Amino acid sequence: MRHPSKREYEVWTLLAAGLSNPSIATHLGIAVNTVGIHIGNLYRKTNIDATDKTTDARVTSALRFWNHAGHS
Repeated sequence: MRHPSKREYEVWTLLAAGLSNPSIATHLGIAVNTVGIHIGNLYRKTNIDATDKTTDARVTSALRFWNHAGHS
């Protein structure tokens, strides 16, 4: 897995917490489109298929793995 940037990790953490893209944007002070770009980058870096119905669970699982592996 390629390492996420600090901002991608912040977006990933908020996404895993269940926040919507607009909420993530507001929380981080960035545009909603920028949130979408970061999420797309995360999907590519983790080989997650954004069209897969289990994507949200997979993002959460990947984040848990990332945290347990000491990459936070």
